[in-house]
Amino acid sequence: MTGPHLVDAPPPIPPQPPIPPTAAGVPRPVVELLPPGVNHLETAPVVPSATSEGEPRERHRSSARGSVVRRIFMGAAGVLTAFGVVVALLVGYLFGFTALQHAQAQHRLLSGLSGKAGLTALSGKIPPEGHPVAILQIPALHLQQVVVAGTSAPDLALGPGLMPGSAPPGVLGNTVIAGRRLLYGQPFAGIGGLHRGDMVRIVGGLGVFTYRVISTRVVRPGQADPVVPTADARLTLVTSDESLTPTDRVVAVAAMVSKPADIKVVAIGIPPASQRALSGDHRALIPMILWGIVLVAGVIFTIVLYQRWRRPWPIYLMTTPVLLAVAVLCFGSLAQLLPATM
Repeated sequence: MTGPHLVDAPPPIPPQPPIPPTAAGVPRPVVELLPPGVNHLETAPVVPSATSEGEPRERHRSSARGSVVRRIFMGAAGVLTAFGVVVALLVGYLFGFTALQHAQAQHRLLSGLSGKAGLTALSGKIPPEGHPVAILQIPALHLQQVVVAGTSAPDLALGPGLMPGSAPPGVLGNTVIAGRRLLYGQPFAGIGGLHRGDMVRIVGGLGVFTYRVISTRVVRPGQADPVVPTADARLTLVTSDESLTPTDRVVAVAAMVSKPADIKVVAIGIPPASQRALSGDHRALIPMILWGIVLVAGVIFTIVLYQRWRRPWPIYLMTTPVLLAVAVLCFGSLAQLLPATM
């Protein structure tokens, strides 16, 4: 009789010693024991990697979008910065550079009138537009200016101007002199502050003539025009009001207290609107537009170069003088478009 076939049982696993606790009292992690010959790396489950194949592409797309946004932001910042610089240059030109131009023009005109020969050349006849007519002195304003012929915007950039159609200084009639209030040295900024009794002197080829202020007022559209011819010998000083788009005029009227020159002058009448010192020179519109286009194109071109070149100093040295020259030409045309007495 044959007994049942017995299968050899695996040897028993000897008992493991207890795992001592750590210093903090927390038991150490249990390490699973595998049978001999089994690699734990083969039995470990495969965990998907955190860096999949699509993640680099997504990172590249995000980086590209960030680069585009950065370029747009830097471009907008560059445009705003350039706009601020242009506005600052414009303000500096209008209130600083024009004053230097006016001072230089007055020095040149005064040098031409120095000495008796210069003033003797001035007679009762009005010289060509832009040429000196007389010297205006207002002690209350500490003002001395060479008066030129004409009241257009280019004329008043040189100094106060004798309005066409008015009487020459020192003769019977209304001698109208206009001047700027805000730009080009602002020689007539204090005209509205003259008081009754203040003295005004005019030195010309016909002699030295003294006037006394009798009134100052603001003349609005529709009121009696102060530049019309008169039978008495008077001096009318005209400038614009304090608004940025002046429509009113500030006027100071002075009566002659000295003996007028014995010269008869036929009154021409009221000058045209372009010579009443409230409008600018419309011929400067096209040059301003052209120079403005060149200036904007130059600024954009410079910004692009700044963004592409790692060293901006050579670009700065090359473009800054050119841009400043173009800006001066553009601002000069713009200043001629503004009201002549502004």
